[in-house]
Amino acid sequence: MPSPCVHLFLGGHILHTASLNRTGARNFALTLHQFRYLIINAFFCVTLAPLDLLEKCVTISASLPAYLNRDAIGSITERDIDVLVLEGLLRSSDLSSRLATMIGLAPCSILKTGWRSATDNGTETDIFLLYADDTDRRCAVLIENKVNASFQPNQAGRARLRGQQGRNDNHWDAFRTVLFAPRAYLADVADWDAVVTHEAFAEVAKTIACTDFSLMIEALAASSNKHANGSMVADERATVFWKQYRDYLTALMPGIMLTGLGSASSTNAPWPRFAKGTLPPDLKLEHKPRAGAVDLTLSNASESE
Repeated sequence: MPSPCVHLFLGGHILHTASLNRTGARNFALTLHQFRYLIINAFFCVTLAPLDLLEKCVTISASLPAYLNRDAIGSITERDIDVLVLEGLLRSSDLSSRLATMIGLAPCSILKTGWRSATDNGTETDIFLLYADDTDRRCAVLIENKVNASFQPNQAGRARLRGQQGRNDNHWDAFRTVLFAPRAYLADVADWDAVVTHEAFAEVAKTIACTDFSLMIEALAASSNKHANGSMVADERATVFWKQYRDYLTALMPGIMLTGLGSASSTNAPWPRFAKGTLPPDLKLEHKPRAGAVDLTLSNASESE
């Protein structure tokens, strides 16, 4: 039977969760103390609720299903990061000011508005921000967020063209292109005006007073851990190796198509597939580098076959 859990809520958000052991009381007292601390800080900073609501904000669930016995985020996607970061920036002037400093904007720059997934003519900006300084000079910030996707061809260059076009059309006076990604992801960043790692941004968020960014911080940590868990993180040496691999195969067997390799590769080796579309659909011929073998898989076959 799962351990009972204490969930602490404020305005619909879980602030803290703790499992109760058999003695229960000690863990609950600690949790209640932490919750009082959070409520008192919230009350004095932004007057969210009267303190007599404390007991109403504490609920105890004696049994939760096994599939809820994990952290709040679980698996992470690029869209998750986009939404949480944009929401954090729009509701905290302290956080948006700190980001402005990290990417080289004037200290007096104020975030006016922002959008997720600003797309036009096939070009997408994951997080698009518009800042203005004390002279009302506008600066567009075009953020490319990476979690585990490879870079698209000339991605930084296309972001720069979008920024230049907006400046030429007098939509803003200046712009910055920003790569926002886990530290382990960064290989070639020379084409971006600024680089902010998920880890560095999470550390900044932890220092912002009177605002709870716990869900965003947890999401950024999950993104950082994707590389260790075997997800795609672009690596220059791996990309060069697999390009040479493809070129060698093309020279050796011109009629054999190779799939499963993108424009960039990672040290977490891919499984390139040979002759997809040429071999019968229930046959898969794949190179599995970590196993040190080329593997032939026959699907939909009976044991007698």
